[in-house]
Amino acid sequence: MRKIALMFAVVLLGQAASALAQGKTQKPAELPEDMQVVATLWCDTPEQIETVLKAYYVDKIPLTSAIADINRFDPDACVRARVIVKMGTEVRRFIAGEALISVSEAKVHGVMRGPVPMMANKVQTWYSAKVVAELKDI
Repeated sequence: MRKIALMFAVVLLGQAASALAQGKTQKPAELPEDMQVVATLWCDTPEQIETVLKAYYVDKIPLTSAIADINRFDPDACVRARVIVKMGTEVRRFIAGEALISVSEAKVHGVMRGPVPMMANKVQTWYSAKVVAELKDI
């Protein structure tokens, strides 16, 4: 019975990892109800994430270069990662090129290293963004 339960857990974690690799949000069963695993770009401040995304959408700078430019002042200011978070509220919206982008705060409780969660010693506030509307001339 224990072996079957372990195999089932491995299958669930594999499915979660597969979904995350495809850019989907997934909530492993062992996380508290109000937390989820989110794979995206994370920055320490809303200003940093806005700067990176404006460079990408407006100036057409590759995302990795825009992140590197922000990180030259602080090597860990912005990262692309899968993290265990409790999502918070929207803190700002901005327009970058033809995209209306929403920035939200999140309380980061840990980082995913493969299918294994690595819980943080201290909860941190990070910021993520998503496109909420495409602004096209009609």
